[in-house]
Amino acid sequence: MRGIVPVYVLLSPLEFAFFDARQAAFHLAFGLSIAALLTEFFFFGFNKVPFTCSYLPAKSHLAFLAAAYLYGFTIYTFTMANLELWVRGSPPRIALFFTCVAALLACIAWYRRHAHGPAMEIIYEDEADPLVRQLNLT
Repeated sequence: MRGIVPVYVLLSPLEFAFFDARQAAFHLAFGLSIAALLTEFFFFGFNKVPFTCSYLPAKSHLAFLAAAYLYGFTIYTFTMANLELWVRGSPPRIALFFTCVAALLACIAWYRRHAHGPAMEIIYEDEADPLVRQLNLT
């Protein structure tokens, strides 16, 4: 959340300059809630400290990842735009949407606290792949 909020703080003057106050507040709240959900979902089981673990480029195929991200981003933007238009259509939908987002975030926080205990193990360095793999055939 600490990385998301400054972006929306910088974006808010533009929102309020081009939209009326109610619409701008809805845009900001919708975007912030979707960004919070995406962050929680993408980093759900991620317990590594960034830039401290080794990364081997051979572990992933860059062309496949680029195509998947491009396709996913395209689908995401159209889907979220349609969802925002649908939610904005009536006050009960707005209330339902933000209630569902709050419930999902609360469930994720509860799961992290109870499934991993108060202190989740943080990984600072991955186990290195051996230079020579043994087949262990005996």
